[in-house]
Amino acid sequence: MDLSALLKRYQTLLPWNLARTKCFVNMILGMIASGSVQQHKTALGFIGIAKQKSVCARIRHFLKTFNFNFSDYAQAILEMTPLKDPLTLALDRTNWKFGRIDINLLVLAVRQP
Repeated sequence: MDLSALLKRYQTLLPWNLARTKCFVNMILGMIASGSVQQHKTALGFIGIAKQKSVCARIRHFLKTFNFNFSDYAQAILEMTPLKDPLTLALDRTNWKFGRIDINLLVLAVRQP
C-alpha cells in the first residue's frame, strides 16, 4: 500500500490536521502489515525511521488525546467503497484464545437493506 495515496485520500475525507491523518494512516498500514492490532506489532509497520518504542508512544498519545468522531470515520469508509445509501455499518474488535494462539480481530460489517 502506498502511504502518500492513502494520506491524500484521507486528508480529503477527514477534517483532521496532517499529523493526525499521517499517524492514523500509518496505524492502518501497520495493522495490515503486522496482521495485528497490538501497538508493539502495529508500530513495526509504520513508515519512517522512528524506533518502535517512540511509535508506540505516538500511538498511545493519538488514542488518548484525540476525540475520535465515529461518524467522520464511517463516512470516510463509505466514501472509499462502491456502496450506496441506506447502509448499516458495524465496527467491532474482538480477541480470544484458540489453544496457544491469541486471535485479535477488527471486524467491519456493512449491510444494505
